[in-house]
Amino acid sequence: DNTAHYGNLPSGAYTFRVKAMNRMGLWSEEEKFSFVIMTPWWVTWWAWMLYLLAGFLLINFFIRSRERSLVLENQLLDNEVELARKTIEIKQNIIANVSHELRTPLTGIIGLTDILAKTPLNDTQMEYLLTLKQTGNNLREIINQILDYAKIESGEVSLKNACFSIDEIFSHAEKVFESLQQKEDVIIQTRILPGVPASLYGDRGRINQILHNLLYNAIKFTHRGSISLEARVVQRYPKDAQGNEELLIKISVEDTGVGISQEAIKKLFVPFSQIENNDIRNTDSTGLGLAISKKLSALLGGSIGIESKVGLGSLFWFTFKVKTSNKIDTTQNHTDTPADTTLGPQRILLVEDKKVNQLVIKLLLETMGHTVALASHGQEAMDMFYPGKFDAILMDIQMPVMDGITATQELKSKYKSLPPIIGLSANAFEGDRKKYMSLGMDEYITKPVTEESLQNVLMKMCIPAE
Repeated sequence: DNTAHYGNLPSGAYTFRVKAMNRMGLWSEEEKFSFVIMTPWWVTWWAWMLYLLAGFLLINFFIRSRERSLVLENQLLDNEVELARKTIEIKQNIIANVSHELRTPLTGIIGLTDILAKTPLNDTQMEYLLTLKQTGNNLREIINQILDYAKIESGEVSLKNACFSIDEIFSHAEKVFESLQQKEDVIIQTRILPGVPASLYGDRGRINQILHNLLYNAIKFTHRGSISLEARVVQRYPKDAQGNEELLIKISVEDTGVGISQEAIKKLFVPFSQIENNDIRNTDSTGLGLAISKKLSALLGGSIGIESKVGLGSLFWFTFKVKTSNKIDTTQNHTDTPADTTLGPQRILLVEDKKVNQLVIKLLLETMGHTVALASHGQEAMDMFYPGKFDAILMDIQMPVMDGITATQELKSKYKSLPPIIGLSANAFEGDRKKYMSLGMDEYITKPVTEESLQNVLMKMCIPAE
């Protein structure tokens, strides 16, 4: 074979030498052939430089693209957050406005029923009146629940911790039971297991709110038998620097009512959901009570749940974190129950632009033995006022001509000595009371105004009779 192959030769200079043999066996002279194999351009140094440059450009392009993508994603996220914030703000404004407009006429409904209840009525009229009053209270509770849910959803709810005891929580629950329970075949039982400290530190108001929601449902769906409240410690945590121990408390509400199906249980804690079957329809609520309770229990560091069988009753429970305390603080009850001291007749200036509210609040105050003068706006109140004329001023916030805040600030800048100025408003969001008191009000109550709320605030702010 006179053929030779030399493959895959690297680049470089080569000399090919060859000799040939004839048939007689004689070799020819050596022949030389020199040649050069050039380096392929794609492996030259400048090609590698191009590769490196291209790689750098590609990496840089990728990084720039990713940066632009992240910036765009952050912008979209910021837009979504801003949209969510504005949505919540719009929702809050709508709820606040609706609440304000509903609370104002509710003052007329609830206030007039309280006044009518003190007049001579036959049994039928009294029954109608009590139904009307219950309807007004139900409507007020619905408004409060919607406001509560809006506050929680927007993150505006903060805990107000104070000293309390489980015994006082259960005592208050028993009073709620007595006021709501209309069936003699149902009794309430309470039990505090050993290990629960006598004095605790936590948000008593929110714990009461959750318990009352659960108790209200138990009362509504239990026609005979009993409702049992139980409290126990389920977990203990290490003590803090002050020596106070943190506990996880569990309160359960067990009833012998109609029970709830497993399918219905799945929807229980969903906002605006209600239990429905052939016998039960929760017509007088928003379906927010349990949804609010779930969010509040989480806010308190706990959880909420249910065990139930149709026809055998239900057991609702919730847990919450508290700390042990060395004393019981009952100051939060001072505004709930009037003191034994008798409050004598007071001269009160009522500053309110709504005629219905003027009529109702004036009648409520007069039935309590007070003298009332009326002003329709802040400027009129300033024209009527002079030192020593009034013992208290009830000042609406939103009024024409001059609003209540401006009138209060004008009065305080003009006179050194003033009677207590008590703000009146249908604004009931978290922080409203603190905001208005920081603007000059001495105290603040929300509408609908009742005889009890008026009595409590006047006992707190005015000088009692000797």
